[in-house]
Amino acid sequence: MEKNHPKNCLNCKSENLYGNVTRAGGLFGPSLLPRLGLFGNNASMHVFVCEDCGHIQFFADKRSRSKLAKKWARAWLPFRTT
Repeated sequence: MEKNHPKNCLNCKSENLYGNVTRAGGLFGPSLLPRLGLFGNNASMHVFVCEDCGHIQFFADKRSRSKLAKKWARAWLPFRTT
């Protein structure tokens, strides 16, 4: 688990969080982290679900985050389309 992963739910403050690592895109849904995967594979992300209230949090993995500056626009700039 990386340092930035939650210890408590942001919604209800519960400590009953469960986590898993999953791909950030699939055959039947959008790619949540486009262009951050390796050789066409989807990027990975860590998903945390609160057992008490159902709140879900997503975190891009370290490898995906390292590609952000080259592949995505900063949030206050216009989005890149290619």
